[in-house]
Amino acid sequence: MRDWIETSAGPLPPSMQGVTLWRRAPHAVLRHDVVDISGYQENVVERVRQLQPARLEIPWIISFGAPFAIRIGEASQPAVMDGSFVAGLVAGPALIESGGGSACISVSFTPSGARRFFDLPMSEIAGGMARAEDLLGNTVAALRERLGDEADWERRFDIVEAFLASRLLAMARTGSPATWAYERLRQSHGMERIEAIASQLGWSRKHLAARFHDEIGLSPKTIAQMMRFNHALAHARRRTCGWAELAGQCGYADQAHLIRDFTRFSGESPTAWGNRLAL
Repeated sequence: MRDWIETSAGPLPPSMQGVTLWRRAPHAVLRHDVVDISGYQENVVERVRQLQPARLEIPWIISFGAPFAIRIGEASQPAVMDGSFVAGLVAGPALIESGGGSACISVSFTPSGARRFFDLPMSEIAGGMARAEDLLGNTVAALRERLGDEADWERRFDIVEAFLASRLLAMARTGSPATWAYERLRQSHGMERIEAIASQLGWSRKHLAARFHDEIGLSPKTIAQMMRFNHALAHARRRTCGWAELAGQCGYADQAHLIRDFTRFSGESPTAWGNRLAL
């Protein structure tokens, strides 16, 4: 484990200096369901503001510090979230603000992993947030208390991994056609034709969309667009080519198409994003 100077969303912008981040790759028994486990602690007195692009993971935030104010998608007002909460998939960015005293551990689930862990269809929390106590009961309060009392981050990660493993190992693992379809899209970075995936399942596109939306939380088309955007974002961070060439590499019809999707899912234009990254 080490302090991060970069996050999954790229280098820390000036507004996040004074924030320390840790990361642990999940234990092998968790890797079908958990993508990442990270720790976050603010060491500043001023407010911290983050603009997070649309993501393909379901984050479970276990907070033991000051609350976060979070506005996701097209919500007009932020929701003040303290304690522990889960955010569903949303086809847009999230604006996260905090007062300088926040600390938490974030567990990033795959959609199928979150469905298994929380034992509910992801459509029930898509586009919004839910308090973890409402989904997992009183065990969450005890977990938060243990994490707050523990000063060592290695031990905090150990505690969270043990909690995850104990629940996941008790839940049956069942594959589903919707999960298979999601994996096909993921492997192609959202570029495989949805009609072809439905045909391989022996389903109509309409039937696949209904099952997929229920289990994953968004439609196959929207998920494919988010996957393509995240693929383009990963390439853009490496700065190996211009935006027009990047559009072609990532399956966009042209640069204008890339710009529209980039703005939709990140909340800013590619140029504004690049300028902020260069600060």
